[in-house]
Formats: sequence, structure tokens, C-alpha cells
Amino acid sequence: ILRIDHPLFHKIYTKTWESVSSYLWELSYFGDILRNDLYTKHTISKKLNLVNKTPEEKIKIAFEQVKNIKWDERESLYPINHSVGKAYSEKIGNSADTNFALIQLLKSIGIEAYPLVMSSRDNGILSLTHPSINKLNYVIAYVLIDDKSYLLDASEELIPYTLLPMRALNWYGQVILDRRKIQKVDISTNKKDKETVFCNLNLQLSDYSLTGSYNLKRFDYASYNFRKKLENYNSTDEYLDELIKDNPGLRIQDYKIKNIDSIYLPIIESYEVKIDNQVIAIDDELYITPLLYEKIDKNPFNAPKRNYPVDFGYRREKSITIMIKLPENCELIEIPEPISIKMPDNSAYFVYQIILINNMLQLSCKYGLNKAVFSPDEYPTLKNFYSKVIEKMAEPVILKQN
Repeated sequence: ILRIDHPLFHKIYTKTWESVSSYLWELSYFGDILRNDLYTKHTISKKLNLVNKTPEEKIKIAFEQVKNIKWDERESLYPINHSVGKAYSEKIGNSADTNFALIQLLKSIGIEAYPLVMSSRDNGILSLTHPSINKLNYVIAYVLIDDKSYLLDASEELIPYTLLPMRALNWYGQVILDRRKIQKVDISTNKKDKETVFCNLNLQLSDYSLTGSYNLKRFDYASYNFRKKLENYNSTDEYLDELIKDNPGLRIQDYKIKNIDSIYLPIIESYEVKIDNQVIAIDDELYITPLLYEKIDKNPFNAPKRNYPVDFGYRREKSITIMIKLPENCELIEIPEPISIKMPDNSAYFVYQIILINNMLQLSCKYGLNKAVFSPDEYPTLKNFYSKVIEKMAEPVILKQN
């Protein structure tokens, strides 16, 4: 380890990841805490009911317990309090305070746990070939049960133990197993941002509106992100007011939400709606935008090329089913052709079909991303994929009034 000390700055240079591990292991505010802090063992762990619990259940209990330390929204490699016990007693700390407490608590109840040091997403990608302690600014928990590993970050109240926040999804980290034993870990998740939409509507010829039910179900990252979004509103009514403002023509006549406070369950939203602007009458023809408010209007990729990967953080999946009951005196003139497109390695896909059965217009759409990161070479194909999706989503259903 090389060190430069100056009145205005202090910098450490390391040549190997083993020297990084050794340096952190000797620090009073890193390694000493992991070895010597007995607060969780003698105080916190005794409060937990772990009788007949599986290892996964124990992880969940410990994970929720350390959330008693409120995150002060500071990202850090080192606990600011230099003591797990102090963070517990003051009930506030940085991200390292919470995750050190988690590591210690898991160890005290017999779960194998280690610190995984890394660079957070805003801090840039950690180089594997140029070891640098100065690039490290974040720590999470690396847990082993038999041959299965878990990556845990308990700093946010709304996140379940099955997910990592976006700031921690940053390619690689190094798990410190011992004084000079350190191991590279891929930081990724098999969880998705997953949504399902189901609508059952009726076309009203009196005012060309659509009326009926609109239901959404959000899983994993979709539910986590939605819970975080709702924190910005003072009430449900305030959220609905903004939803109506952002979706012209939408009227909400009834609204119910389930599982908002159960972070391990999907969020279920149920609306009774009247939609005024998705059917356009021109002479005796009607033009319906069949995807309603689920349509993608704008390609997120406008640059002709990219020099860096596109990193979504996690995979995406959305399934949409929309049923529209047509009046008897409506005749189908034109319907979008079914389509199924995907990128060459099936990393992005889009399936779309509309059929008419017994005056019921039935739309089925499913699209998503099967991986989180796309290379610069894949960018033109990804951009073109989105262009085709947007073009297909914009195609109307054309009806004639008899």
C-alpha cells in the first residue's frame, strides 16, 4: 500500500485487491467493527423470534430489524458512528451503518455474512484490473446459505431483502472474506420491473367514451418504485389528481389499492374509469387508440450512436390485456396486423395482437427486456427495436357506425 499525506488531502494507493482487503481489515472504523462489535450479539439478536425459522426467514427477520436505523440518505463505505450500537441507539445512520448492522446481526444468528465493497452507480464502475480503495464508496451485505448467495442492502425502509436499490446495481464489487481474502462478485439481480394490465371496457356511442374497469398489478421493482413514488404525495387524492392531469381524458370514478404497506407483496390497483379522448369520430368512422394510456409515445434513444453501454439496472416485463365491448351497430373496418419482433439474442421482445370475437375487441400485448445491459454495438438494434414498437402501438382500430 502506498500512502500520500498532505495537510489538504489524504490518499491511499493499492496495488492488489488483497492489499485493499488487508487495509480495510485493519481500520478501526471497518474491520474492528466487524470483529469486535458485540452489541447485536448480546442485545439485538436476543429480541428476535427465530424458533423453527428457515435460513431465508431468518434473513428476512434480520433485514427488517436493522431498518430501525433510519437512513440519512448518505452513501458511505464507512459507518459514520463507528459503532453499530450507537447507530441503533440514535436510530439514524448512513448506508454503511445499516448494512454493517445487518452483517453483524446475521453473523450473530448463525448466518454466514460478509461486507461487499463497491462503487455506487453515481460513482462510476469499479475497475477490476486497477485496484483502488479510493474508488470504493459503498458497502452491502454478501450472504451465503449452502451454495446460494444473497446480496442485501437494508438502507431503505421500502425495499424488501429480495431487491437491491438502483444505486447498488453497478456491475461488480469485491467481497471481503478475511484479512487478505477478497473475491470479485457480479452485482446483478434476477428480479424484474414487472407489470400486468387488464382492462374491461365498453364503447359508448353517445359520447364516444370508454367506460369500465382498469386494473394494474406491479411486482418486484415495479412495486418498489411505485411505493417510492407514492411517498412524494400527501394523500391518495393528490396522487390521483396528478394521474388525471398526466393522462388527458381520464376520469376516475372509483379507486382501490391493495398491499401498499406489504413490501413483499405485489401492489394491486383497481380503477373504475371513463375515458373521453381515445376514440375519434370522423364522419361515420371511429378511430380507437387500442393501447390507451399504455402506449409508448417516444423513443428513449435518440442519439445516432453510443460510446457506453445502455444499463437499465434490471430486466423489464409488461403484459397488457384490453377488452373493449363494441355496440351491435359497429362494423370493423381495419385492425392492426399481429406482430412478433425481437432482438437477435432475444434480449428484447414485443408480441402484439388484436382480434374481434362476438363484438368484443381483444388486445394482447407483451414486451420486455431479458437482460439489463446492452453494449454500444447493440445500441442501433435496440433503438430500432423501440422505433418498431412505437410505430405498431400507434396504429388505430377503425370502425364504422351503421
